Amino acid sequence: MYQYFIIFLLNFNLINSIVLDRKQLISWYPDYKTRSDLPLDNRNITSITLDAFQNLKNVITLDLSVNNLTYIQLGTFANWTSLQNLDLSYNQLTHLDDYIFKDLTNLTQLYIMNNQLFELTMFTLSGVGDCLQELNLNQNSLAIIDPFAFIRFDYLEYLSLNGNNLVKLDPFLFTAMGENLKALDLSNNSFTNITSISFIGLTGLLELDLSFNRIESIDVDSFIDLFNLRVVYLTDNPIALKQPDYVKKLCSLIPTCTICLTNKNCP
Repeated sequence: MYQYFIIFLLNFNLINSIVLDRKQLISWYPDYKTRSDLPLDNRNITSITLDAFQNLKNVITLDLSVNNLTYIQLGTFANWTSLQNLDLSYNQLTHLDDYIFKDLTNLTQLYIMNNQLFELTMFTLSGVGDCLQELNLNQNSLAIIDPFAFIRFDYLEYLSLNGNNLVKLDPFLFTAMGENLKALDLSNNSFTNITSISFIGLTGLLELDLSFNRIESIDVDSFIDLFNLRVVYLTDNPIALKQPDYVKKLCSLIPTCTICLTNKNCP
């Protein structure tokens, strides 16, 4: 009986899948030209035509989360300089074309969590302006991130890469963010070691989450630039079990810093 129910759901979704074009958008929102937001979440959208979002000069928030998007055409967000908040979470995206966001020069928040992205190239996020403050890529399948993928994000304050397949941190990956990045979430990946140049230049960082990785070694100078750091989460890493005293000393030169080795008694 259960298998028949699953087949029914799959067929139901297929029959009721939506190709989002301008006509469909108007049917949902006749006032689309004057709206400041477009909530298009949970609509079973499978694809978007290039005309769907043309000339939407007033919209600053677009929510496309919880749909069935597997691919977004280059040009879908063309000339959309008013857009500030974009949510593509909980879709089935496996790939993003280079320059897909190239005209979103005023974007401040970009959410792409819970998709199936494998790689970020140097140009995947190209065109997103320096207004971006929050980037969430949680729960994808990211194994490859170009060292210069984030090079333009001078004002980024929050970056989350939780729940991916990352095994190594390139020394240049976070350099551009400098003093502005406040929170960095790298938990639930597969890192095994942290070097002295992993977080170089992140002088404004307040919170660093490295929990639920496979970290066995951390260079003694790993946090040398992080003199504003308040908390480091290292829960469920081999080093937290094998060398707890050594780990606690890593923050000894930062008066405000606390290292959390378990879920208990952590901020």
